[in-house]
Amino acid sequence: MASETETYALFFNRHHEAAQAVLAGLPAEALNWRPLPVKAGEAPDTNTLAGLSTHVAGSLRYWLGEMFHGRNPPRDREAELAASATTVAALLADLAEAAQRVQTSLAEITPEGLAETLQYRETPVTKRWMINHMLAHAAGHLAEMALIRQLWEAQQ
Repeated sequence: MASETETYALFFNRHHEAAQAVLAGLPAEALNWRPLPVKAGEAPDTNTLAGLSTHVAGSLRYWLGEMFHGRNPPRDREAELAASATTVAALLADLAEAAQRVQTSLAEITPEGLAETLQYRETPVTKRWMINHMLAHAAGHLAEMALIRQLWEAQQ
């Protein structure tokens, strides 16, 4: 039977594979396309595949690459979501680097370490909570990415 952290690693691997599948074979135009046009002078109502991919990678690095180890560096979430890309390969490389950080962090933690408490926005949270938060966060954005791809393909 797999340990708790091995199970988490498996689910993060599945998320990474799902992101690869969503992005596979798309042209740059699709990576930067929004399902709804941006109205002049307003913030976008929808995200792009490039922005979501960059955001998922950035959040994984932040949560499990930095906060997981007691560091709380500044992060520009809005810049992640506003990112653009010219190739799928660049997005996949960014996701792969973030996925490797996750796997390294999970491999290093002990079962007792999962109960360790850290501060997040002045709220104490356990490392177990952080892992589950990131799994849910990534899953939500992966579903959004899959829908954006479907909408892109439907309008082609």
